[in-house]
This record gives sequence, structure tokens and C-alpha cells, in this order.
Amino acid sequence: MVKYALTEPQVDLLREIAATSSAMPIPPARIQTSWALEQRDLIKRTWRGSGHVAVVTADGRYYLKHGKHPRQVQVEKERLEGDAAQAARAPADGAELISRLQSAPGKITVPDPAAQTRGRWRAAYTTHSTMGTYPQGTSCGGTADSAATASSR
Repeated sequence: MVKYALTEPQVDLLREIAATSSAMPIPPARIQTSWALEQRDLIKRTWRGSGHVAVVTADGRYYLKHGKHPRQVQVEKERLEGDAAQAARAPADGAELISRLQSAPGKITVPDPAAQTRGRWRAAYTTHSTMGTYPQGTSCGGTADSAATASSR
């Protein structure tokens, strides 16, 4: 998985490359920074003469205009499209949460939940912790936020 977030030096170099009308020579001290941009398809590097030169790509122009990589935007859209279905599988209340935790081997993991799904899990935990719906032989530890976050990861 590609990390789409850029560091400040990477953004600065991307802006410099975009501001030139032709291929920009890359100074040796910035080769690694340019490599990181190339790995994200934000620039295209080639070897010319005695060093690298770079031009900005369409994805690079998109990043400069919107502040996000276009693939990151697409991944977020796809993740949010399935949120209603994923949220529907979240526990409805504290009792259902406890039932699921007791029947699951180990722990329940919800990878990268969107807002609606995370909200359903937190609401179930809050209901559980405020109503005192603890199974026999157990007690509640931690806060609603920390436990809900742990159960929604």
C-alpha cells in the first residue's frame, strides 16, 4: 500500500517542478525526495545528461490543486460506499455487543471503519457501559472512547 501523504520537502519540490515550463533538473541532494514523488506517480523522472530531470504528472497537478492524491480520494470513496452495509453489521446495543464479544474467539476487529460504522460501535459500547450490562464474572475497564476505538479498529 502506498503512503499518499507528503512531507513538506516533498510538497515544496512538487511545487517547484510544477512551476517550471520544461523538465526541471533535480539537484543531487533532492534525489531521494524526487524518488518518493515518483513512487506516488506525482512526477516522472528521467536521466538526462549527467543527472535526473523531472516533470509533474496529471496526478501531481491534482495533488497540488486538491491537497490529496487522486488514488487516495478514490480509496476513501470506495470505503464510504460500503459504510451503510458495514454499519448495519455493527451491534445495535450493549447487550448485542457483549454477546458478540463472548462468542468471538479473542477480539473483534473492524478494519478502518467509516464514520457511521464507528459511531454504531461506540454507541453500543456506551450503552453497555452506562447501563451496566456486564456479563457475570466480568467488569468494565477503560473509557468508552478507548474501548470503542479498540473494538472498531
